[in-house]
Amino acid sequence: MEKELDFTGAPEPVVKKLSGYLKNLVAKIGDGLESIVVYGSASSGEFDPKRSNINLVIVVDKLNLELLHRVQPLVKRGARKGIVAPLFLTHEHMNTSSDVFPIEFLDMSDFHKVILGKDPFAKLKIGTENLRLECEEKLKGSLINLRQSYLEIADQRGPMMNLVASSIIGVVSIFRGLIRLAGKKAPASKKEVIAKTAELYPVPPNNFSFALEIKLTAPRMTREEMDAFFAAYIRDLEELALYVDRMGKKETKAPAKKSGKARARKASPRKVAKKPAAKKITKKSAKQKKTTPKKTQPAAKKIRPTANKPTTKKSKTKTAAPRKK
Repeated sequence: MEKELDFTGAPEPVVKKLSGYLKNLVAKIGDGLESIVVYGSASSGEFDPKRSNINLVIVVDKLNLELLHRVQPLVKRGARKGIVAPLFLTHEHMNTSSDVFPIEFLDMSDFHKVILGKDPFAKLKIGTENLRLECEEKLKGSLINLRQSYLEIADQRGPMMNLVASSIIGVVSIFRGLIRLAGKKAPASKKEVIAKTAELYPVPPNNFSFALEIKLTAPRMTREEMDAFFAAYIRDLEELALYVDRMGKKETKAPAKKSGKARARKASPRKVAKKPAAKKITKKSAKQKKTTPKKTQPAAKKIRPTANKPTTKKSKTKTAAPRKK
């Protein structure tokens, strides 16, 4: 059965690049092909023919090395035209991986266009329980990559500009994840994403906005200007990464606080139960205090006459002597 490609609504430069490429790809894949999806800037309205790449998802019924080997030469030629190597996926892989990569799957689900077949994201359930963790992981991963790359290319203006330009695309994707984490809808526009993130989180937008400007216009900068900007850019990323990390620690501490309160509530009835016992003890102690003086008073009286016994004995012996005679 002939499979027709639907480019309705796609930017004209995207259609020109994909028309021949996808026809050949469909023929190479054969009957196992289920869906072709364009995502990213090519479907979000921000496609720039000079700077933007084209991203594709290819869904097949079975994925093996033989299929990848068959399409590899075509994919290699497409990369020269700005068509990134497609993501070859199966429905099983998508269903079992969406919770592990919520940032990527949410981005693809929100901003995509189906070129062929059924929409693979229509019924896909994307779990967000790991969204905060992936945002933190990607922020810290970006910091590691930026620092390592700086050590290699700090003295080269062109590579440094490219480093920042490629970095900000990933950062904007993370920002969309953070916006969704706050329960808000993520905008398609990168500028709006940066502004929205600054509203929701304690991060200034200036350095991220300038990084996006580097991506779009490549302004001229001296080595000193680039170093100053790069230091501020990394500092803001690091502060945001630490903030997102603290969010996770608050989540893990919350149950401990509740259990502490529960323990306090359980302990309070025990304290109340001990109060009657304490009253009985005080009554007994009061009785003991009343009885002890009674015992000591007669003892004191006995002690006093015993001290005078020698005198009484002497008086008795003197009177008893005449009676015997």
